[in-house]
Amino acid sequence: CCPWVRLDCSDKPGLGFWKILLKGPPETPYENGVFELYCEFGAEYPVKPPVMKFLTPIYHCNVNSVGRICHNIFDRNYSAQITMREILDAVYGLLICNILLKDYSNWIERYVQKGEGS
Repeated sequence: CCPWVRLDCSDKPGLGFWKILLKGPPETPYENGVFELYCEFGAEYPVKPPVMKFLTPIYHCNVNSVGRICHNIFDRNYSAQITMREILDAVYGLLICNILLKDYSNWIERYVQKGEGS
């Protein structure tokens, strides 16, 4: 699929579950990191998007504390024609374009407060 992704479907039988290993993009705070993601294809896939979340803790403004990814490709911009390659590209793209992380890379407490609306 992509040079920065490795799929491991061996943990669960069938093709309804993927374990994804995502390499951090170069020249970002995630460089040299490898992040494990969970992807489950429900009974209504591809009509409904897969459920995907980070299992590896990651500090990112579009990923919540339980790994849920906030990207409109998983809701209002999703269609049955969207490929898994496009979804993986979108998630990888979040790690490349992370404006808030750059602004607050040395201000984690301030970033968290701003994210919580304080």
